[in-house]
Amino acid sequence: MIIDNNNYGFRFRNWDIYKDAREFRNEINKLLKTLPKEEKYALIDQTKRALNSIILNIAESSNKNTDKDACVYINRAHCSLDEVIACLDCALDDKYINQEQHQEILLKASSIAKRLNSFTNYLASNKEKSKIKDQKSRINDQRLMINGVAALPTIIIIAMIILLASIGAASSGFVENLISYSELESKKALFAAEAGAKDAFKRIGRNKDCNIGGSSTCASYSIAVGDATSTITVSGTDGKTILSSGQVGNIEVKIQVETYFDANSKLIQSSWKQL
Repeated sequence: MIIDNNNYGFRFRNWDIYKDAREFRNEINKLLKTLPKEEKYALIDQTKRALNSIILNIAESSNKNTDKDACVYINRAHCSLDEVIACLDCALDDKYINQEQHQEILLKASSIAKRLNSFTNYLASNKEKSKIKDQKSRINDQRLMINGVAALPTIIIIAMIILLASIGAASSGFVENLISYSELESKKALFAAEAGAKDAFKRIGRNKDCNIGGSSTCASYSIAVGDATSTITVSGTDGKTILSSGQVGNIEVKIQVETYFDANSKLIQSSWKQL
């Protein structure tokens, strides 16, 4: 196996434990190729997944924010190594590998296990150092707090001045927000009114008498358009008048559309206006 010494920004690629785990994985994968085909989706698959888990967890530990988090992933790598050994014990029991092969694997796995334990102990020692550092930091914070109490009245006065200055600006911004909200609701109501008028136009185009008779489908009806409602009425016989009212809360916008049928019975729009 070729090991590239350039880590390309991935520091775990320079770790000896990572390199050893990669070599171990390659050697075991070669051995797995000698196992019977009926083990492809059983013992072989299980061993390969455990092998991959070793190097993946070592890699993931390298970019954790704390040594405590890194320890979790190193421990997972160790658990996966244990799983590989258990799989190869099964292979020995099933006489897929001989005692000599098994012994060689155990020696290499033992070396990796010792490295993983050393790494875990190193991270744990850093964790204790971090605790001491945090305790010192808390003591310093307490000292700063005591010193800061004396300056508290001055800070309160300054804060009140800033608050009073910001109230004027905030009230102006509040009015602007109300105007913007009203404009948005008006646009929603207009969109609903237009959608209702277009819907009625399509219904009339499909059935010119949709507003006439007991089974009328467009004489008077409502549709939902987002969080707005459009109420539509259609009147007239040969020429149709569509009145569509879009409403959002207390805001209402009306659209009136005049239509007629040409000589080919095609529906034509003669006017479209907002009331």
